[in-house]
Amino acid sequence: MKKFFTCLFICILCLVFYANYPRNISAQWDDPRYDRVPDNLTDYHSYFTYPPQVITIDDYDNFDLGIDFAEVHISMNPNNPLEYLAAWNNLSAALGVRTYGTKNGGLNWYSVPPTWGASMNGDPCTAHDSLGNTFVDNLFGSVAGTKVATSTDNGQSWSTVVPGNTGNDKNWIAADQTGGPYANNIYITITPGNFKRSTDHGATFVQTTTLTPQNLPGMMVCVGPNGAIQGGSVFVVTNSGNSFASTYTFFRSTDGGQTFSNMSSQNFSNYVGTNVGGRNSVSNMRTRPYPFITADN
Repeated sequence: MKKFFTCLFICILCLVFYANYPRNISAQWDDPRYDRVPDNLTDYHSYFTYPPQVITIDDYDNFDLGIDFAEVHISMNPNNPLEYLAAWNNLSAALGVRTYGTKNGGLNWYSVPPTWGASMNGDPCTAHDSLGNTFVDNLFGSVAGTKVATSTDNGQSWSTVVPGNTGNDKNWIAADQTGGPYANNIYITITPGNFKRSTDHGATFVQTTTLTPQNLPGMMVCVGPNGAIQGGSVFVVTNSGNSFASTYTFFRSTDGGQTFSNMSSQNFSNYVGTNVGGRNSVSNMRTRPYPFITADN
């Protein structure tokens, strides 16, 4: 009997030690006190892809999707934070951009490009509205304007491709994700200052104004509140002057993008790095002193 209790005590002691030993299993390494790729992600990608495609650099988990060039933009479905759609430049004239979507937070990605019906040039930007619809804005032709593709299933299929904006480099898109008076309006901008909106979920886009000055690439749009009115303000910033002394001019609309007021002009960027061949560069790598704009609640 004494031997039995001695063995039982040793077994219990081993179990307690084993349960608290920091070993390489998912339950232990999901502990937020430890900083590493969770084993369930590593195991998942080890099983479905070889070699594993998750690499952690500076505390960010990187998923290798290939080498489809540059200028990626990504947006998230506000109804499902596991759904993203990303798009970046592709050298195919039929595509201009490559789109990748995920429905499980980045574990799996699928690529189903829209049928654009024109020669495309890229510079993609994406958006989701509050209904979960997905939009991709893509330059076409000899950079004469954009086309906008719409998906109702996060890029697994594309329902429409319609004419977007008219202008040249650079385009942008934003969707009203609020429940305010302009809910689900889609706003698009493009150099040299053209602003269009869609009030029918991306089926058509109508130009309401041209905002100047705007002679440099980099016209951006976002949605914010007007006091307690969600989505009551549309903000646009234009880019003008000299590439090494840009002037950012800020405009605001309180009627859903129908009219705008000039709010202010600012000089923020100046040189970003050094002048290499007429472009802002750091260590001979091109940088981008375009203005970006966003608004909180």
